[in-house]
Amino acid sequence: MPAEVITYNQAILGLLIIGARADGSFQENEKKLIVFLTSDVHPISTEAYRQVISMARELPRETFSEQVFAILKAGSTQERLEAMYWLLKVLKSDNSSNLTAENTSNPGEVHALHLTLSYLNLKFEDLIVYESERDKKIRLP
Repeated sequence: MPAEVITYNQAILGLLIIGARADGSFQENEKKLIVFLTSDVHPISTEAYRQVISMARELPRETFSEQVFAILKAGSTQERLEAMYWLLKVLKSDNSSNLTAENTSNPGEVHALHLTLSYLNLKFEDLIVYESERDKKIRLP
């Protein structure tokens, strides 16, 4: 299957799907955050949403992740931090984990976080600073 072209906003949705999958299942809090993101903050059309969902279902996880990472990596540092912010929020919304720099009860989430930080050439410390500033500007569901 040839690689489908997706937008930055679709790639953020893809990254949230990667994060939500990290513990093996979508939880209600993760779903609410994804809906909030794709309707209010980084809006995408219903068709674009379906395209990403279809890709996530049909492609091997590694292939899907590579396509998402490639789009995000092409962005500016600010855009990459914004994407990572949303991944962090999805991981933190998970009821089964206590995600911090050193601690989580879910190794799949730690792997997803560190893999994405590495691929996007970002530091956890920079993400935490960005999160602190971004949290002052947005009200999450």
